[in-house]
Amino acid sequence: GGANSPGGGGGASSVEIDASLSLSSQAYEIVIGAGGAGGNGTTSNNGVNGVNSKFTPTSGSVITAYGGGGGDGQGSVGLSGGSGGGGNSAPHNGGAAGSGSNVNAGGNGQASPYAGGGGGGATAAGANASSGGGAGGAGIDNLYRTGSNVTYAGGGGGGGYGPSGTLGGAGAA
Repeated sequence: GGANSPGGGGGASSVEIDASLSLSSQAYEIVIGAGGAGGNGTTSNNGVNGVNSKFTPTSGSVITAYGGGGGDGQGSVGLSGGSGGGGNSAPHNGGAAGSGSNVNAGGNGQASPYAGGGGGGATAAGANASSGGGAGGAGIDNLYRTGSNVTYAGGGGGGGYGPSGTLGGAGAA
């Protein structure tokens, strides 16, 4: 999420699903990217995009899940990564949906009362701020890992401004 004035929520990574991929029992290269750091008030007010994750099947092709977009702190817009980060209360726009599958834009911030937009999720855009921080966009259900549906890649909630009594937005599952 972005810092300052208050910031927009971070966007979710892209979600890449390929149910037709056939794999044999052997070692595969899988790189899991880290989540992006939140903004801070001393060096950069915007959040940082997440790092891409990659899977290399034996065919040599690479499947990439793109890291989520950083939330806007005091730039002009939330960042695009996988899903876009939310905009801050200047008011600034949320980031556009970025690269990959199952990505959505971040919500817009508002100046009165001050509140940040929610980060985009896998199945829905982040909510615009409205009398409080915007909620993060909804994630996507997937049962391949556990056999039961688990929700992945929800967006982060936008920040609220304490002195004016606005609440922060809810992060999505």
